[in-house]
Amino acid sequence: MAIPAMDVYAMSSALWEAAKAGNTAKASRLIDAGALVNRNNAAEDGSTALSAAALNGHRDTVELLLDRGADLEAKVEDGSTALSVAALNGHRNMVELLLDRGADLEAKVEGGLTALMRAAKGGHRDTVELVVACGANVEAQCSAGKVALDFCAANACACPATPPIRPGACDRREW
Repeated sequence: MAIPAMDVYAMSSALWEAAKAGNTAKASRLIDAGALVNRNNAAEDGSTALSAAALNGHRDTVELLLDRGADLEAKVEDGSTALSVAALNGHRNMVELLLDRGADLEAKVEGGLTALMRAAKGGHRDTVELVVACGANVEAQCSAGKVALDFCAANACACPATPPIRPGACDRREW
């Protein structure tokens, strides 16, 4: 199905909606038609199509966007990246993909929270284990002076003292 004629900004907004919904085929057609892959959606806290797809766990759409030039480190208004929203929402497979593509594990959002802290805050033990195995700084502090373990304790994700994933597995993508 062809994309009706529209301006580049309307196409970019449509791309954001397609990414949010996980409609990879439509997203591909919109990009082919000239939609701006990295345009921030002002109506949605400045999120990009990539962060919208990552937030909702749409792996195929995220892969398409990255393959078509989406900025892996693009930030929304609060400083969140695709990695941090995926971690907060417990999308472990998405976090794995983004880390494999080179996402900054230690990038901080508003309040100084890292992806590890956001996964812990969300109570997502499997995501916490993954980012720890990939080398996340477990001693990093947010602006309130808390570390990931503080968030784990508050959200019952039972953070491991040591990751159950074999050390070094992250380097070879063996999880």
